[in-house]
Amino acid sequence: MRRWVARDPARDDALDGNLLRGLVQARRADGILEIALHGGRRPLLAAATDVPVGTDVTIAIRPESIRLVETTDNRDIVDSANALAVSVTEVSFLGDHYEYGVAAGGIELIAQSRDHISALVLTAVIEPSACAVFSNTPPANPDDRHGDSGADAPVSNAMPAAMRP
Repeated sequence: MRRWVARDPARDDALDGNLLRGLVQARRADGILEIALHGGRRPLLAAATDVPVGTDVTIAIRPESIRLVETTDNRDIVDSANALAVSVTEVSFLGDHYEYGVAAGGIELIAQSRDHISALVLTAVIEPSACAVFSNTPPANPDDRHGDSGADAPVSNAMPAAMRP
């Protein structure tokens, strides 16, 4: 099984983990971000962060945060935000849970579930709160990790250099 790889068809590189590249298109009134994934798929919604509109970002999604449901039984879920039609490419039983390799178009993701799912075509549902958003743009001044706030804590939306593609 190809573990921990997400592929973006608009780019030739593979990103480690369930990581997707995109561009913040809008911020809704409730603070939720609309992120256009590279490759032209429909926008992914992510929980509010201080990442500004127009920023190139990477979205990290933990495998256990991807809920797999049988498409035919859950029509209302299929039409909801962050619901992707996926096909199962691989299944592994890992003792207390199953690990599923799934593909949505050119994106390959790893999902985990305690339940065995026998359908080969599913819907992957990802809650906006499960999407960690990191800016791919380094700060203008690398020594200025605090922004204009003067706070002692570093800005939380900067992606560590080791994770940058």
